[in-house]
Parts: sequence; structure tokens; C-alpha cells
Amino acid sequence: MKFSLSSIAVALSTISGAVQASEVIYRAGADLIHVAEQAYAESDASGSTKKMAVLKALEAFALSIGENWDAIRAEISAWIDMVVQSWNKLKELAPAPAAATVTA
Repeated sequence: MKFSLSSIAVALSTISGAVQASEVIYRAGADLIHVAEQAYAESDASGSTKKMAVLKALEAFALSIGENWDAIRAEISAWIDMVVQSWNKLKELAPAPAAATVTA
């Protein structure tokens, strides 16, 4: 098998582009999870409602940057579940500190 530097450069460029696109999508996903949590903070919306809102927004974003949503949807969905489960577990293990009281 023969390798050329130009074919390796093309392959690395393709891989680099895919990694950069994935990073952008995951960064947007993290931001959207935060937005959904804030948007639904005062409602009784279930986790699945918030997740669907995040997935719909990420789908639109992914398509706008030329990504194949059908190819990445399952992976992104599982990633959202992992992020939310981890966050909920952290909140359970380290609850927010009680509000400080001020005395005069």
C-alpha cells in the first residue's frame, strides 16, 4: 500500500473539519441545555419536553452548518441524557448552600 503526503493531508483536513463541526455542535448543545433549564424553570415541563426543545434547536443548527442530522441525532441525544444525568447527580451530591442571613 502506497501513501502520499497529499492524501494524508487531505484525510487529516477532513477529520479536522469533522472534529471542529462536532465541537461546535456540542458547545451549542451545552448552551441550549442551559437555556432550556432557565426557560422552563418556572413551569412543570418534564425533562423530555426540555430535551425535545434542545434537540429541535440543535437539529436546526446542525442543518444550518451542513451537518447530517440523521447521522448524529442518536449520539447527540445520548450525550444530552448523559449531561443532564451528571448535572442532576452533582446537584444531589452537593446541594446549593442555604441563603445567608444578615443580622444587625
